[in-house]
Amino acid sequence: MEEARENNNDDEREERRNRKRQKMSKVWEHFRLNTNRKENKTHATERATERWEGLTVDFTPESSNITLLAAALDPRFRKLRFLPADEVFKVQSAVQAMALASKQQVRQPTAVNHGASSIAQDSPPAAHAKRAISFFDSDSTTSDEE
Repeated sequence: MEEARENNNDDEREERRNRKRQKMSKVWEHFRLNTNRKENKTHATERATERWEGLTVDFTPESSNITLLAAALDPRFRKLRFLPADEVFKVQSAVQAMALASKQQVRQPTAVNHGASSIAQDSPPAAHAKRAISFFDSDSTTSDEE
């Protein structure tokens, strides 16, 4: 009797699955027949152009556009194909200048006190920075040896 119930439940599950598959295939068939790819692509391009039209203003390092800087740092958009070549150069040079400035800022010793105590305080961060730089510069074989 239990086997009959299990078989009946299995049959019901299979019927539900089949109905679901048929319904989905009808939906996909409708989608396939009623979709014109060229029109959709044109419509999407127009909408994107309208939306981002005001974004592509002239970039100046003095008034940096955070969205353009973020796009330059994002691996998906780092070539900035949506900007003219001269604008791309301006954005990339601004990003490089910012990176160089922050790198120099990190490397400058921050001496709070003058004298022997500041020398003692400066040496551990310098050693830590040296270890961090050597960690990034080393390959896997040299790091395994250490």
